[in-house]
Amino acid sequence: MTLAGHLRAQGQELGICLLQDAVLMACRQIGPGRPEEAALFVLGEDLRLRGLREADATRAAKVVDHAELVDLILTRYERVIGIF
Repeated sequence: MTLAGHLRAQGQELGICLLQDAVLMACRQIGPGRPEEAALFVLGEDLRLRGLREADATRAAKVVDHAELVDLILTRYERVIGIF
C-alpha cells in the first residue's frame, strides 16, 4: 500500500495542489502522476501564464483560483505540507 493509501485508511483527506510549473503535471500530454487516493487541484492562473487552458488539464484535476486555494488550505484540510 502507498503512503497515500495508508493515510486514507486512517481517515485522512488528501489533496494535491499544483502551482507554478507543477501545473504541467496535470496536462493530458504529460499525465497526472498522482495517487488515486488524493484529490488534485490546479491553479488556473498558473495554467494561463504557461499558455494553457483549463481544458488542457486532465478530468481528474479541478482548476481553482486563488480564493479557492486559500479556502482549501485554511478550511478543508487539517495539515498543509509545501514542497518547493
